[in-house]
Amino acid sequence: MPKLTLNRVFLISLIGLVAGLTLLFWVAYHGLQSALLKSAEQSRDKNSAVIGQSVADNLGQAPAAAQHFESLLAEKLTNPTDVHSLRDGLLAVLLENDDISEATFTFAKSRGFDVPGPDGHLMVDHATVGQVALFRAKNGNGLVCRVTWSQGGHFYTSHLHLSLDGQETVAAPPSIVPDPSDHPTFIGPTLKRLYGTPIWTDVHYFALDDALPAEQRRVEVSLLKAIESPSGHFAGVLRIGLFKDAIDRAIELPDTVDATMHSLFICDSAGRLIALAGANQYVESGDDLRLSGSDAPAEVQAALQRPALGTVDDSPEPVSDEFVTSGTDYLCTFRNLANTQSWIVGVVVPRRAYLQDLINIRSQVFWGSLAMVIIIVALGAIVLHAVSVAHSVILREAALMNDFVLEPSRNSCNFQDINRVLASLERAKTAMRSMGKYVPMDLVRRLYHQGEEPRLGGETTELSVLFTDIESFTEFAEGRDADTVAVSLGAYLEVLASVIQRERGTIDKFIGDSVMAFWNAPELLPGHAALACRAALSGREALAALYQSPAWAGMAGFQTRFGLHHCVASVGHFGSPERFNYTAIGDGINLASRLQSLNKYYGTAIIASATMRQAGGDAFAWRHLDRVAVKGKTQWIDIYELLGENPLVIPACIAVYERALDMYFAGHFGEALKLAETQPADRPSALLAARCRAYLEEPPPMPWDGVHAYDAK
Repeated sequence: MPKLTLNRVFLISLIGLVAGLTLLFWVAYHGLQSALLKSAEQSRDKNSAVIGQSVADNLGQAPAAAQHFESLLAEKLTNPTDVHSLRDGLLAVLLENDDISEATFTFAKSRGFDVPGPDGHLMVDHATVGQVALFRAKNGNGLVCRVTWSQGGHFYTSHLHLSLDGQETVAAPPSIVPDPSDHPTFIGPTLKRLYGTPIWTDVHYFALDDALPAEQRRVEVSLLKAIESPSGHFAGVLRIGLFKDAIDRAIELPDTVDATMHSLFICDSAGRLIALAGANQYVESGDDLRLSGSDAPAEVQAALQRPALGTVDDSPEPVSDEFVTSGTDYLCTFRNLANTQSWIVGVVVPRRAYLQDLINIRSQVFWGSLAMVIIIVALGAIVLHAVSVAHSVILREAALMNDFVLEPSRNSCNFQDINRVLASLERAKTAMRSMGKYVPMDLVRRLYHQGEEPRLGGETTELSVLFTDIESFTEFAEGRDADTVAVSLGAYLEVLASVIQRERGTIDKFIGDSVMAFWNAPELLPGHAALACRAALSGREALAALYQSPAWAGMAGFQTRFGLHHCVASVGHFGSPERFNYTAIGDGINLASRLQSLNKYYGTAIIASATMRQAGGDAFAWRHLDRVAVKGKTQWIDIYELLGENPLVIPACIAVYERALDMYFAGHFGEALKLAETQPADRPSALLAARCRAYLEEPPPMPWDGVHAYDAK
């Protein structure tokens, strides 16, 4: 046992004092912090509940207006088949509430439901269909009454402007319009399982503002409901529009809440903005209308990207979350809004809003404790401080290295031996950074944390494999000097590699201008097939952007071919006992390479196997391209062209080609030829037409399986 010295006694005493003060400070600070954060969470929950109730109250104006109209029908104050009576009834609804943007009633005589059960649709006598709609004119300039009626097999509509002083003006002569009963706002509420139930639409532009620029168009939500007459027969469908301004007012904070620190918004489960104070720029997102998130504060944009948003369900319980953006900690609460289109209210508050006073106290306690330690340390403070700093630098660098933060550091201290240790750590970090340029960093990290050397051998793993190649790269290289080729290829591979790594792929190797990558090794990745498909699509887009950039110096862009395959392969360390490579081997790897080469025959960019198409799923759009046996394989496979990520508008030629391909597989070469020849600009169609002509002249051996064998790579 070592002898005690004054320095050791002093150091032990100092450590005991610091440990005691630190423990006391930690217990007090974290206790207060937990209490404050719990209170903050309750405050956010309360605010989100208040906002949710406010939204419900504002949206409730539409059901109340619908109930008012139904009461007019029930009391026979409004006749559902008389245009003038309907106009008066709808006018009463509109005048009762300034937030109501429109009131529309589409009437018809029912012929019952087309099929029994909940999926039946109401059938109507189209000769009896008509519609009366009242809209608020722009800038509060009276009302517009639109009447639609059936005549001679057509539907006509006319507009009447009702000014505030009671004057009526015909806004436009009658014009032919579609049957109102064919509109989704009529068909949806008359579905048997929804019949008589109020249905909310999503946010949409005000119909009367169609001719205005987008920034001047008003925005609303609508309530739809099938209405019955007092006799219990179907009368029509009522649509009540509600200006979205009513929803925007609902997210205003109470006067007791600091609005400068809180951010309130309404969004959907996909993270698209519906309401945000001060935001009024809308964009069309799919079939919905959403606020542009680009103008939203950074904390709101970050909140919309949080995975916690996707965990909000239909229960009234809120979901709490916290995140960091722009160097600031934020606390967030999401709450489902009942009786809406799965809308969610969000409350975002900086963490410091609740903890600033506590942080100030912590700072005061810290400096007070530090002053006490400095007094006790006295003459030994400088030496002990230097030792502590040197020790902390080593610990910090070791912790960073353990977490694989390998950026170079510039550290030095007054102790030569400590400097030697730091220099050794820097050399080790340099070696690990260099290793990461040759093998996947995930593999290096795993071996590092496991504390073992790699061993020769592999394991069978399900993989998604990607091969790429540049069309006619040899011709490109032959016509240019070596430096130009190297710079161009380097820029090309840098873009492609960054996309693959962004999609969490493992780059196996660069083979000249080709790239081999795979997913699901060395670390398992759920949904790795979708990541591989997305990498191919994103790589194609990123390369197109590179070719348009000044860095490409106006040269013609490369045509890159991609091959995708989903298979089971052996992944691990292969080579000699003294030197080996981390890679994947197997029949599926070779097939992925062959698929890449097939693009040159079909004029396509991305070809995938049937297993990849199945694993990628319907999140992507595909074209069934062919049934082939590649060189070196006797077993045939179906191949597909990856068109893009859904939703995607599919060109008409794709469907024509796939019908022709089905005829081809069935051996109906003449019918397949007729279809394929209608798409001469489509390279796969032209290839299929050529085959059909050849088989019409010299039929293939029977039995016919539709497989085309390729003898070349």
